[in-house]
Amino acid sequence: MSDSTLTRLIAASRTVRVRTTGGAAALVAIALLLTAWATVFIQEQELRQNLDASLDQRTAGLVGVLKGGPLPADFASREDETFVQLVGGNGRVVAASPNLDGYAPVAGGFRPAGLREARTIDTLQIDDEDHFRVVGQRFSHSDGNVYTLYVGETLLPIDESVALLRRSFLVGTPLLVILVTALTWYFVGRALAPVEAMRAEVADITASELHRRVPAPPTDDEIGRLANTMNEMLARLEESQARQQQFVADASHELRSPLANIRAQLEVDLAHPDQASPLATEQSVLDEAMRLERLADDLLLLARGDSGAPMRAEPVDLDDIIFRETERLRARRGAMVDTVRVSGAQVVGDAELLSRVIRNLLENAARYAAERITVELREDRRSGRIELVVADDGPGVPAEARERIFERFARLDAARGRDVGGAGLGLAIVREIVQRHGGAIEVDVSSEGGARFTVRLPVDRAASQWPAA
Repeated sequence: MSDSTLTRLIAASRTVRVRTTGGAAALVAIALLLTAWATVFIQEQELRQNLDASLDQRTAGLVGVLKGGPLPADFASREDETFVQLVGGNGRVVAASPNLDGYAPVAGGFRPAGLREARTIDTLQIDDEDHFRVVGQRFSHSDGNVYTLYVGETLLPIDESVALLRRSFLVGTPLLVILVTALTWYFVGRALAPVEAMRAEVADITASELHRRVPAPPTDDEIGRLANTMNEMLARLEESQARQQQFVADASHELRSPLANIRAQLEVDLAHPDQASPLATEQSVLDEAMRLERLADDLLLLARGDSGAPMRAEPVDLDDIIFRETERLRARRGAMVDTVRVSGAQVVGDAELLSRVIRNLLENAARYAAERITVELREDRRSGRIELVVADDGPGVPAEARERIFERFARLDAARGRDVGGAGLGLAIVREIVQRHGGAIEVDVSSEGGARFTVRLPVDRAASQWPAA
């Protein structure tokens, strides 16, 4: 046998189908063998007990007759099946059944010590091949002598019955094992066929073919649920790959734009040095470099969140962050921010990341607000959550776009310009950070008709999805 053939046989022996079939066949074989042995043993003992009872009854009956009456010259008996022999105390045969006529004492050294005793004798003069079950009983006769009565019967019918039962098991047990093995092999094969089909399909799926799905059987069992779970996993992988590809494409586009602006400004100055304005060029390049830096920071933050990087977990006073960020916004943009409804509230999380949430929400509100921005902060002790609200009096967010604005590089039609809407990562970053802190964010309409962003954060650090650094 070649090494490759041996390797294939070893590999095949490790399959679930082979192991299950082998285990079932071994279990059935052991159970049948034990059952056969127990059945044969019990049957043989039962037949012997019945024979002993019959011999005991006949012996007791004959002894009862012989004790007070004359001793007979012979006993009636069926030829070669049973025998009766009466032996005197001197070892001489007094009377016997016709099949023992003229024979010496057949029991040999069998001398019952008690009233009645049974024994199996393998050889008798009347039949050297059969063995007999013999019951002997000593009794005192009215003539003053002690006699021993032997009553025996051949064990041949019992032996034949037990042998027939044993042969039945010897033939039936292998057949049942073969039948169970075949049925187990067939049904396990049928049960595992969908699994093999799924395995073959998954083996052929490449990174560029995540749209493919494994065949799902029409049953609501473990295999059907496995197929549905695998298809759901492939759908998530396909969606994740599409999002990643879109993210890379959008990031590349966003990175190219400031680089193209820098290159264009420098090429113009080099082509027309007499018209170049170094200060204007430096300011333009600086603005684009800062834009690249902000974009790189945003991408790095999102990448860390996607990788599950740890964050700090420490007590954070959200009201202090709100007052600090609103002062910065007022100083930079001169925006009117109402913080009257900001009360003290503390959560456990990363202060830098939570500052980023508040800053992005305020920057977004300032970008679209007509005159006024309202910030509220309160703690709901019943739910154990803190609620942060940032609202403006701008144009608001259409209902159909309230989920899309949290996607990466998403912009509404009114905010397509990059000088107005940025790179479209601010709100995506907000949702990433809030979700990593175990919270949620939603947007609806404010009392003044603008956008109203509501952030709900748990007070307990156990709700955070990032481990502490």
